[in-house]
Amino acid sequence: MMEFIKDFQRMNIYLAYNVNVDAIVYLNEKHIENLIKEFGAENIKKRIDEYPREINEPLDFVARLIHALKTGKPQAVPLVSVETDRWFDSRFKYDS
Repeated sequence: MMEFIKDFQRMNIYLAYNVNVDAIVYLNEKHIENLIKEFGAENIKKRIDEYPREINEPLDFVARLIHALKTGKPQAVPLVSVETDRWFDSRFKYDS
């Protein structure tokens, strides 16, 4: 998983599609490492395999985030949990 984080640091990501963006957070290696430590690499791998179609809890988000970074493909997954929305607000400082 650590080699993935190092690959992630060298990526340039361009996003261009019609979307309503509520907030932007610029993630770095430390953000990703902290999420992996908090949720556990094995738990994240299991959730990636389950491939959640909605974000019902923070682990769903972390799994889809890491899957998107690993594959280099965009993800559009609806956040359906008010509690998880609060988790975002308490966890991330929005850059934009």
